[in-house]
Amino acid sequence: MTKRTWRRNLLAMTPLTLLLVAAALVPVTAVMFRDIVAGELAGRYASMVNRADLLLPESDTKPADVTGPMTILMLGSDNYDGTRGYQGVTGQRSDSVILVHADRDFQHVSAVSIQRDSYVYVPAAGPWHGGNTKINAALAYGGATLSVQVVEKQFGIHIDHVMVMSFRGLHTATDAVGGVDVTIDKAVYDTAMRVHWPAGVNHLDGKAAEMYVRDRYGLPQGDFDRMKRHQQFLHALMTKGIQLGMAGDLKRLDQAVSDVAKATTVDPGMPVQALAEAMVKLSPSAVTYGSMFNDGGMTIDGHSFQRVDPKWSQALGTAIKSDDFGPYWKIYPPNTPTHGA
Repeated sequence: MTKRTWRRNLLAMTPLTLLLVAAALVPVTAVMFRDIVAGELAGRYASMVNRADLLLPESDTKPADVTGPMTILMLGSDNYDGTRGYQGVTGQRSDSVILVHADRDFQHVSAVSIQRDSYVYVPAAGPWHGGNTKINAALAYGGATLSVQVVEKQFGIHIDHVMVMSFRGLHTATDAVGGVDVTIDKAVYDTAMRVHWPAGVNHLDGKAAEMYVRDRYGLPQGDFDRMKRHQQFLHALMTKGIQLGMAGDLKRLDQAVSDVAKATTVDPGMPVQALAEAMVKLSPSAVTYGSMFNDGGMTIDGHSFQRVDPKWSQALGTAIKSDDFGPYWKIYPPNTPTHGA
């Protein structure tokens, strides 16, 4: 393969790779090489992606053909790989919950973040006896399968695939590309991590990026601004990846894709390579970001929760089931990922 072909393939795969990194992220993008999906390089990346039983037991565990539309639940775990044990963190919670919907023709992707403190019904699992609590607790009590069950019930939809990514993956991928730049509208001081974010352009290495996507103290709208930061960071990572591809810095890009793949776990049935090939033409402009609309906050036994706006919940479910986000975006305008709080 010529260097020119290699460069073109990297550019083709970059958008989805860095998009699905969600939140904080993404597995399969590494295999998004238009001309070598079936080749040795694609196989190497695909083998790096971890697989586990993340869906409900009745789900098919064999990779299926790619047919749209497709809905993927992305969970950014705060301790999926156990790397925060030194901080006294046990178990895990999904601090980033994103519903990603690819349309029937795989020409456009809608990514909607769900606030982690959303007050929803979580069925009994583990030590939990069932009842309403924070949506991110589902991952702690029953793993990804319980998170899928909760989201499907809340929005009346079917989740086709699920992926879980650790913050460590974002950390290493950011360093691999030489850091990313984000623009902050107003100076912010995080009282918990004791970090000052000055207004203007901030360059983030891996450690700073991890703090940036976790920050919520000092932000005007708390977790709602943090959801936007997740999306802003993803957009910045996408942009940096494209810049590296344009500059021919393929070694860094290759390392970033490898880091993301290794830090991501998908369900056994996700057709990684076929999905990558179907989405190879996506560009950053093909991705629209949005956030949940809440119905006000509340405090129960000293814990803060966010009420889920039932009209918003129904509208998002309808958009996904009908494969038509046009009416949804008119009522609930998308976010601008080029700058944040």
